[in-house]
Amino acid sequence: MPPTARPIMWIGGYRPSDVIELIMTHVELYGDQKNKMLQLKDTLLKDETDNTRELESLQKHISTSLSGNAFVDKGDECAMTSFATHMSSVTGKFTIFIDLLEKADTVRQKSLTEMQRILKETQQVASVFTMNDYFKRFFTLNHLWESFKETISTAEYSNIYK
Repeated sequence: MPPTARPIMWIGGYRPSDVIELIMTHVELYGDQKNKMLQLKDTLLKDETDNTRELESLQKHISTSLSGNAFVDKGDECAMTSFATHMSSVTGKFTIFIDLLEKADTVRQKSLTEMQRILKETQQVASVFTMNDYFKRFFTLNHLWESFKETISTAEYSNIYK
């Protein structure tokens, strides 16, 4: 999976705790492995919730900032300066957005590292196949959604100009 797809998946709803749950249902666990996987899932859920909450707060701030300003008349220099300062503040928030996506990637990496520590080699192989199937379905669903949107857009466009 390309590095640029990982943050997009987080925004789209992918969570490592979901993958842990999936693996726990498809891979036979022995002894204390189930407890360790459940502990890992709980830790990941906390990290995911914190990151998602920060991302939603940032999104709300940017949305409010963008919709809160009226359009500026080109002749009003004071308003133009204020608008430019305001937009500079909003673009500064994108640095925070990048940091949040990097945190999301760190959570994903943490989940993989911990699973590697908990599972035996044969279980790791089964987990890789399970995750591969999950991601194939994820990307297939994404592709179907894109096709559906194109179909709807084309239909709406043709209905408008009939």
